[in-house]
Amino acid sequence: MPAKPVLADAASSGASHGAWKAGLSNVASWLCDAAYPDGELMGQVQLQLKREGSIIRATLKIADQGGLKVSAIGESPSDALLALDLVLESAHCPWEKDAFPLAAKGAKKK
Repeated sequence: MPAKPVLADAASSGASHGAWKAGLSNVASWLCDAAYPDGELMGQVQLQLKREGSIIRATLKIADQGGLKVSAIGESPSDALLALDLVLESAHCPWEKDAFPLAAKGAKKK
C-alpha cells in the first residue's frame, strides 16, 4: 500500500528567497513567504515595475483585506526596488486600497 500523502507545512511552502534576500529582505519576504508570522496564510502577492516618464515605480500588491498596494519610485529599477524595501520596513507603511485588487473577478461580458 502506498504511503499517505503529507501536505507541506504552510509556513515552509513558500518560494525560495534566493540571493536577493540579502539586499531586499522585506520585498523578498512579501513575495516568497507563504504565511504571516502568526501562521495565517497569505493571499496572492504581486510585484510590478512600471516606467512613468523618467522614473520607475515599484508596486507591491497583496490580495488580503480586499486588496492593498504600496509603491515607491526611483530613477532605475534597482533604486525603485530599494525604495520599496525601505517603505515596507517603515512602522507606518503607506498601504492604500487597490482599485484593481488581485484575485478580483472581472466584469461579466455581455
